[in-house]
Amino acid sequence: MDGAGYVDFFFGIDHSADVELSTLDVVLQTISGLTGQITEPEMTLAEVGLASVAAPVIISLLSNSLPGITIRLPDLVATDTVGELADLLEMRRQELNMCAI
Repeated sequence: MDGAGYVDFFFGIDHSADVELSTLDVVLQTISGLTGQITEPEMTLAEVGLASVAAPVIISLLSNSLPGITIRLPDLVATDTVGELADLLEMRRQELNMCAI
């Protein structure tokens, strides 16, 4: 099992359907799996318990869940809400897809 597969298994991210999860869904499921609480896009990163101590963990988990997408600590700190984080990652996902064409 590769890193992404392990992370998906551990946090219960289900890829069994043929439909690819949206970036927002991946972010919400990853954060919920880490924190154990329901996560909504409008919640701040502090509200979901992602203070600076947990930042490296969520960066690692999201990097494994979204292969090819890079996220660094300054990126995480620059976002206020879970939705903003998902928007940033979606923008990077689209850029990656454009380069791959």
